[in-house]
Amino acid sequence: MSRNPSRKHLGRAGENFAARFVESRGLEILERNYRTREGEIDIVARDGHIIVFIEVKTRRTDTCGLPIEAIDEKKQEKLKDLAELYLINKDLSDPEVRFDAFTIRFDSEKGKWVAQWIKRAFY
Repeated sequence: MSRNPSRKHLGRAGENFAARFVESRGLEILERNYRTREGEIDIVARDGHIIVFIEVKTRRTDTCGLPIEAIDEKKQEKLKDLAELYLINKDLSDPEVRFDAFTIRFDSEKGKWVAQWIKRAFY
């Protein structure tokens, strides 16, 4: 990832990195950018029998806070609602689910990108 990509490019690159990373750790990607009128889920995956909803946040700097801080209560509620819609639309009745966060930020002190996968980030 270059040091100054556009915001859209940065987000897409972060989601691509997160998807490759979780796949390399054994998760099966079911959906990328699952969209409804209500919003979008970045990644839907399967970890064994668990359906995993992954929110990806990528930031160039910490000026506006850490990426994980962008997944506030309002965002969590929206993701929960979107996950329920996904399960209904895919006719998946009562599966075990998990909400993960995948954060990526540029560490200016180290001069490199730092990624963190937070399993069970909320709910």
